[in-house]
Amino acid sequence: MKGCLGSVVTAAILVVVAFVGWRYGDRVFPTALRLTGFERLDPAAAPQPSEEIAAQALLRYEALLRGPPGATARFSDLEVTSMLRYSFPGMIPPGISEPTVEISGGGVRLHARVARDAFPSFPNLEGVMEILPDTLPLEVDGVVLPFDERHVSVLVEGIDASSIPLPRRLVPGILNAVGRRDREGLPPNGVAIPLLEGLSGAYLNGDSLVLVSGG
Repeated sequence: MKGCLGSVVTAAILVVVAFVGWRYGDRVFPTALRLTGFERLDPAAAPQPSEEIAAQALLRYEALLRGPPGATARFSDLEVTSMLRYSFPGMIPPGISEPTVEISGGGVRLHARVARDAFPSFPNLEGVMEILPDTLPLEVDGVVLPFDERHVSVLVEGIDASSIPLPRRLVPGILNAVGRRDREGLPPNGVAIPLLEGLSGAYLNGDSLVLVSGG
């Protein structure tokens, strides 16, 4: 999962740089550099991710793994975000900070801040990476669907970086460039992610992530 998440984040950054640099050049980069923040929830209006929420969610997750095959547990986006930050920090690749997951209507949006120095170097982008800010706000929209007995698929449906929406047609090629593996039945904009040990399934339902025990 760490490797796949890193591939999606890297793909988003490469799409931004390649497309904006090719299509607009110097006319757009100054504007993009000014847009370095992304919308955040008002702390007074909603609970924030915390170690306490992560600990409580982790207990429910561990109870699910001890349960019978086919048992399910629902986790809110706040619980998923809290576990990503505090229970499973090793799943987040270096250079990615403040990961926030939003689940709504069966879709998922990942917010994160990505450090420019964490990006791999590509010869055709030399001279472009240097003009980007030290950190870049990123949003990735997608859906999680069952794929096979050991994997779920994440279909990347949209990417914004510094508030710049990217053409969807560019996403498959960039995913392939950063290591996406083709599998029979997997769409070009999809990434297959192995299920965690002890799980037999995972999917989105409404505003929750549903995990299924493998027994």
